[in-house]
Amino acid sequence: MPRSRGASEEPDAPLPASAHVLEVARSVLLCVAGEHRLVDPVTLSCGHSLCKTCLSTARRAPADTVEPSLADRAVAALGSAFVGASTDGCLCPVDSCRTGAVARPSLQPGKNPRVDIVLQKTLEHIRRAETADAPPESLAADLLGDLECHICATLLHRPLSLSCGHTFCTQCLARSLDHAPSCPLDRSTLPGAAWFQSHPKAIALSELIRRAYGATWAQREAADIRQRQHESSQAPLFICSLSMPTLPTSLHVFEPRYRLMMRRAMETDRQFGMLLPVRGGVNSHGCMLRIRQLQLLPDGRSLVNSVGMYRFRIRSLGQLDGYAVGDIERLDDQSLELEAQAEREAVEADPPRPSTAEMLAQCRAFILSVETNAPPMALRRIIQTFGEVPIEPTALVWYVAAILPIADTAKASLLEIDSPRQRLEIVTSWIKAVNDQAPSLLGCRMS
Repeated sequence: MPRSRGASEEPDAPLPASAHVLEVARSVLLCVAGEHRLVDPVTLSCGHSLCKTCLSTARRAPADTVEPSLADRAVAALGSAFVGASTDGCLCPVDSCRTGAVARPSLQPGKNPRVDIVLQKTLEHIRRAETADAPPESLAADLLGDLECHICATLLHRPLSLSCGHTFCTQCLARSLDHAPSCPLDRSTLPGAAWFQSHPKAIALSELIRRAYGATWAQREAADIRQRQHESSQAPLFICSLSMPTLPTSLHVFEPRYRLMMRRAMETDRQFGMLLPVRGGVNSHGCMLRIRQLQLLPDGRSLVNSVGMYRFRIRSLGQLDGYAVGDIERLDDQSLELEAQAEREAVEADPPRPSTAEMLAQCRAFILSVETNAPPMALRRIIQTFGEVPIEPTALVWYVAAILPIADTAKASLLEIDSPRQRLEIVTSWIKAVNDQAPSLLGCRMS
């Protein structure tokens, strides 16, 4: 059996006995509407499967009592692409599911719900086996072949069934939707990533795989865990712009590689590094960001709100599935004792250099100048981009550095400095330089 990247090279798990597979299939492939054998199965968006004829008699969802689901919002947001799509749907017959999301087997205007192809093929195998005197020895192998994902060519993992009748691994489908909102096999139009964000896996198919092919399923689960460990062994890096600790960074993510990176970040620690691109490569130092909020748009793009956590240095760079990853070293500020020593040396020097308190006063005066002189639109932009003025001294320095009309390549040098006082000295020198060169523009320009 072909294997996906990152899967184990250990031998395939032994196949179960065909009689065992037949017994499990009989107990699993039942219509949720009546506990009878599935006939022309349709898998709903909630993950349950029922016969197509049972679907036609299922109770309609009262439009005034059901809260609009993510599917409704996806259809509305996509507009004309789904004009005429049914939004009344039907309630899943399962009692525990009836009050949840409304199930809609199809979003394609004018088309009837399509039969779940994998379940239909499985039922055909079972019917042939039941007509024989004994289950054929090839049943387990034949059925396993139909339970492979057409994208990764391995056993379906957390299978998700589409309105067109095809089924894929949840992660495989997500990566396909990063590139195009259509079925990877028949190219039928799909509503995009937002529709599938909260979709449960196909329940009957998942139970069949887990119970009938336990050893193969466990091997597939272990391979997925190893793959995730491999993905998280190095920090994901977004090469885009300059970010600084304590400050917010907002992103509009639309490239497939970065959609994948954000999805993986949300599944783990919600962190990724930001690096400033420079001529010939990237800056050697960056800022680690934590995702505070991610809004997934219906077509798979996302709006990301993050905040800077700490500085880091790149030890080595690599690539994973199209985006940059790296071995990084976290950089923390030097101890308070060393900072106090640097402060004493500065004020005792001949001539004495400004104290930390005096330089912070210059930063606050600069902020006041911005608030006084900047046009209202520019001031609103500053607040929308960087938030309100922080009170904490270290955060204040980063804030002032961010809004100064200085090149980002110069600002990026602050990420290399471990001393808060030294960073403050540099920022106040920038304030003086800007004021000396164009005092009328102080507080009226942004980098």
